[in-house]
Amino acid sequence: MILAVVLLFSPVMAGAETLIAAVPHEPVSLDPHKTQDPAAWTYIYPCYQRLVRFKGNTTAVEPELAQTWRVSEDRLLYTFALPQDLIFSDGHPVTADAIGKSFVRLVKEGIGRSYFPYLTGVDVIGPHTVRFILSRPTPDFLTALASAPASIVSPGVMEHDANYLDRHTLGSGPFELEEWNPGRDIVLKNHGRDIGSANVEQFQAIFEPGGRKRLEMLQNGLVDMALDLDLEAFDALEVDQKYQAYQSLTFRLGVLVFNCKSSKFGSKGPRQAVAKAVDTRVWEYIMGRSTEAMSGPLPEGMPGKRMPSERLQYDIETARTALKEQRLIGSPVRLLYDSNQWPLSEAEFLRNNLAEAGMTVQMTGLATAAFNQSLANGDFDLALTVFQPRIAAALPYFQDLFASAPFGQTNNPAFYQDKEMDALLEQAWNAPDEAGRNDLLIRMQEKAALDLPYLFLFQRRTFAGLRQNIRGFGQHPQIPDAPAISRIIFRKVKPPKPEVKAPTPPEKPSLPLPQEPTSGETPQAKEPVQTEESPK
Repeated sequence: MILAVVLLFSPVMAGAETLIAAVPHEPVSLDPHKTQDPAAWTYIYPCYQRLVRFKGNTTAVEPELAQTWRVSEDRLLYTFALPQDLIFSDGHPVTADAIGKSFVRLVKEGIGRSYFPYLTGVDVIGPHTVRFILSRPTPDFLTALASAPASIVSPGVMEHDANYLDRHTLGSGPFELEEWNPGRDIVLKNHGRDIGSANVEQFQAIFEPGGRKRLEMLQNGLVDMALDLDLEAFDALEVDQKYQAYQSLTFRLGVLVFNCKSSKFGSKGPRQAVAKAVDTRVWEYIMGRSTEAMSGPLPEGMPGKRMPSERLQYDIETARTALKEQRLIGSPVRLLYDSNQWPLSEAEFLRNNLAEAGMTVQMTGLATAAFNQSLANGDFDLALTVFQPRIAAALPYFQDLFASAPFGQTNNPAFYQDKEMDALLEQAWNAPDEAGRNDLLIRMQEKAALDLPYLFLFQRRTFAGLRQNIRGFGQHPQIPDAPAISRIIFRKVKPPKPEVKAPTPPEKPSLPLPQEPTSGETPQAKEPVQTEESPK
């Protein structure tokens, strides 16, 4: 079938309409085929195009580079028709051959296989027709094509060294990397390759890790957008009518991970006991509107049928009894948390919950790199992490969390292995229709709630402050760090011209007019009479 579809600022070009944002993080690399850093998505999305893109802030997809596409009856072949006369920023034409080479590079660089595990080949049917070959039906294939790693890179990348795209861009999007000043800012320039990129001529992102400082930069007129604000800064912004306050729910999930290969949590009994000791109401109290509580593994906004379940009920007395039965009272438990993602106060709330139930918790905060290494090595009993799904689709998300293979332990931080869950995943991949796949998703959620390799705590919200002259701003839940710059309608607010007043004529003195005294009256001075030449 056919589917239709006090900072240093970098110099910017004189006269350009420059949209300036304060952002919390500086990326490490801008290579879309190598990096999985969300901080890079802010620049990757406007500089590159993909065959399809997310439609607004939904998980539905619509054409971007592709004009139309066709899916075979067995759902193993996807054929895309491309427009003509498009070029990359280095002048190479956008062709089917260029797309094929881009996907070869994506898989070769390593991260492509995790996004496209069942992609076996890309055929160039003609100059502007390309076909993707899958080894099995993949219901999330189009969603994966809208992700940052599926960005189409110019074949001219082969003319440069292997790390060229770390600090350069070679895409067909409206923007190019103009300059990168480490520790300060990144500037993108709009080269307007006739793809409807609104009216932002340049985009400048200034790196400022402090949320309150980003807000102050907005309020002081230094930036037009302050992204990723905390709730306190956001609330301070809402009372000011000069600005827009933006918020949206993301797919960033607060998760408590159980190490299922450890001696303490190798069976579901101890995991269920700990779950009873965690008061999920605490998160609502300490984090307020920053989060939304989860009652199961599937986040709001992600397609897929949810199991009809209630949130886990906190029961401290039942937890104490269960923990004692599971021999977790008096035995130290090691809790790790990512100190870059979790404030100490939030981690301490969890530790206090468990201590109240009688557990002895040794809590350690690690920077993200060290935390991830400990997680990969299984050097923990419990871990507080922020989990970000790779793709905005339920089946690959469940695959990453629960499958024993093929992704391995780096994408299964709980080291959870269960033959029944693996069988359910296999059936879901091969389900002939959405109804059958949804039934299997319900069964997987029910099993996950029983086995509890993870305790899903909440989804985070993202907050931003914008000047009133910005229209069209939006952030997708999968990519909250990358506002759709090319869709923003933006006009700089120019100060009003000073009013020019006509010169005031010099004042003339007012003199009393002579009056004839009447009979019997003593002449007296009288109030002056105003004439046209008298001041009023």
